[in-house]
Amino acid sequence: PEMPWAKCVYWLYSILIDNRKVTRDELAEKIKENSIETRNFFYPLHEMPIYQKYANFIYPISSKISKQGINLPSSVKLSEEDVRYIARKIKEIVY
Repeated sequence: PEMPWAKCVYWLYSILIDNRKVTRDELAEKIKENSIETRNFFYPLHEMPIYQKYANFIYPISSKISKQGINLPSSVKLSEEDVRYIARKIKEIVY
């Protein structure tokens, strides 16, 4: 619940793209053509240079998710209409 003096920003909505019709990178490129900015998921810690010397194991799930995940626009300034537009464009591209 929100406090009367605060407004939740609902930061960082994310989805996974399963690569059936488009890859994450293809979705990002196509949706950018509709003036919608996205960001890829963060790199898994074990793939970051500073931690690679400690990565004694393979972590296939985190590696896979990082390559399929995309973060959608989020802002207190997004209107309901903006959110519906973003969702509609994603559906057009992915389905």
